[in-house]
Amino acid sequence: MIPSDLKDLKKMLGVKLKLVLNTGSSMKQGKVMRSDKKLSDDYQKSAAICMLHPSNLNKLGIKENDNVKLKTSEGSIVLKAVASKSCPEDSVFVPKGPWVNLVIGTKTQQTGSPPYKGMEVEVEATSDKIPSIGEILQKYRSKNETKG
Repeated sequence: MIPSDLKDLKKMLGVKLKLVLNTGSSMKQGKVMRSDKKLSDDYQKSAAICMLHPSNLNKLGIKENDNVKLKTSEGSIVLKAVASKSCPEDSVFVPKGPWVNLVIGTKTQQTGSPPYKGMEVEVEATSDKIPSIGEILQKYRSKNETKG
């Protein structure tokens, strides 16, 4: 396949960015959490996102609302890319929740809290779909069943 433009070429070449992962609560996510829609599409739309500086969307050859895969030493997850000029170019922000929990790990270094900020993450464009909460819970169950 011959790429029609530079963005298509970047996707074909599999451009990957090494960034710093930061997580926290977002206002949109908090609003949904305080409603009765915790397991709804509204919650997925507010928490299964990855905020990137617009220049990073360009570097990856994607546009807003395309899917990206985040990989850390702990795992990987597919999220929806959202442009945010308030996100530094060397970072990515993902709201706390079941999606990001798949990549932050459980080691707390005796702090009682996982490393919600400062982890190295690799980000790349993907055509994979974002898993639902049900699929994530099934993944957790499968992991725990093999340990037990």
